Amino acid sequence: MKTLILALALTIPLAAETPPVQEITVKTEVPSPAWNLAIESIHKKDGKLLVVTRASKSEGIFTQQITTAKASAKLPNKIADIPREIYLLDATWKTPEHVHAVTQEELDTILAGSTQIYKVKTEIASADFLELSLEEAEELAKKNGLKYRIVEVDGQPRPITMDLRMDRFNFHVENGKIVKVTKG
Repeated sequence: MKTLILALALTIPLAAETPPVQEITVKTEVPSPAWNLAIESIHKKDGKLLVVTRASKSEGIFTQQITTAKASAKLPNKIADIPREIYLLDATWKTPEHVHAVTQEELDTILAGSTQIYKVKTEIASADFLELSLEEAEELAKKNGLKYRIVEVDGQPRPITMDLRMDRFNFHVENGKIVKVTKG
């Protein structure tokens, strides 16, 4: 009797190494604690990072007291160390020297020829689908990598699974338009 010995080589791919990241932070003085700051996008042009921020005011009553607002984003180390210019949209006050208050039109001119390297993902809410055609709603969901299903068409329920998924949109359709959206 002959014995056959087989040697198997098992290769297990390791997870792709993620590049080290560094958090960049933008700080500026604002006229009251009601004002918030958010980084919307970051572009690269002429060896500089152009950091686009937006100011927004919270509802409510706040003291008129100069305070500091800040926003941050994580970028790969090799990009985060590039010199940066900060542009602020919607500022209604005099900004410090290191922050350039600009209008959207001015910003469009500044960003011409730049390469966008970071953009904040915007949350899609149920209300964003209302009054869209079914095709438009499906396109919006697919474009943003969202799960969805059609649960009712013209008042007639569709067969659905009973699993609860809070990351899934349920579309109610009447006359080809989304009239109600739930999650689950």
